[in-house]
Amino acid sequence: TVLSQVLKQQFPGVTLAHDVCAISSLPPSTELLVAGFPCVDVSRAGLRAGIKGSSTGLVKHVFRLLATANANNNPIPWVLLENVEALLDRIEDGPPPAAFIIQQLEQLGYRSWAYRVINSAGFGVPMRRRRVFIVASLQGDARDVLLTQGMQPCVGACRQLFDNTPCYSCHALESQRRTSNKDVNFAVDLAQAMAKPAEDVVPSLTTSNDRILLLLRDGRVGMLRVEDAERIQGLPEGWTKGVYPVTGEGVHGHRSRQWGREIDVEAQNSRRWQLLGNAVTVDVARWLGERLMNPYAYKFRNAQGAFRMDEWVNEGHRNEAWHSDVGNAGAERKR
Repeated sequence: TVLSQVLKQQFPGVTLAHDVCAISSLPPSTELLVAGFPCVDVSRAGLRAGIKGSSTGLVKHVFRLLATANANNNPIPWVLLENVEALLDRIEDGPPPAAFIIQQLEQLGYRSWAYRVINSAGFGVPMRRRRVFIVASLQGDARDVLLTQGMQPCVGACRQLFDNTPCYSCHALESQRRTSNKDVNFAVDLAQAMAKPAEDVVPSLTTSNDRILLLLRDGRVGMLRVEDAERIQGLPEGWTKGVYPVTGEGVHGHRSRQWGREIDVEAQNSRRWQLLGNAVTVDVARWLGERLMNPYAYKFRNAQGAFRMDEWVNEGHRNEAWHSDVGNAGAERKR
């Protein structure tokens, strides 16, 4: 696939499986399964066929691989899934697609789970990109990973931390109070005629919105370049360039590439936009990865706060913390 070309180029030597349907099992030492599956059947701009549609329904292979691991006595401790926010929408008065996913996870023994909608703008990225992340665990409290940081709105401390520069939440609040639009940058998605311009952020990148017009406050006007989109997603410029020309598989694959001919830049950029529209913002992925590397650093208490586990131990509350929270971690679920 075109994505495989980029992955081979950026991560040489890493094993790539081209079709999840062909994977029979995962390595016995697997500690975390991460999956992003097609959104076309649940997306608000898609087919709305539901979680069992031919595309989004590929998530069933995640459950198949988890079940196989259980049967082989090599259960996978942690699971992380990602999709569009519409995963939480009801379709034709039925349950939201996320309910089916949770049901399957619980049947596989993942009684501790949590979900959260994360916006890339919350990480300082100038883009509104809201995605649902579901974390499930066999032996830990999934809430500790997903819900113990970033729950409270900023109250202005960002200016002290970042040299008087506001975070996006504070910036957006200040923008609402403005009486003039002279100090605002606008981004207009030309593919969405009914969508209003975004202020100081670009609309969420999709596989097809490669026509975003920028109206900057200094008077400059121009289109968002694919290189700009790469940087917004947290990637270096040119990271997706290897997506085109398409090279065939096998020892004679190089023959499918038209060497010596000029690259069709328009076709190349079209494929690059597709990859960026499906990507997870690097800053978001990094935060999730850091949380999963040390899933017991924080303990979820309630919607108002979280506490560092080492602080509990140092303050002599180890027994109290264990009996009041950890004992019920597997049974209490976040809905």
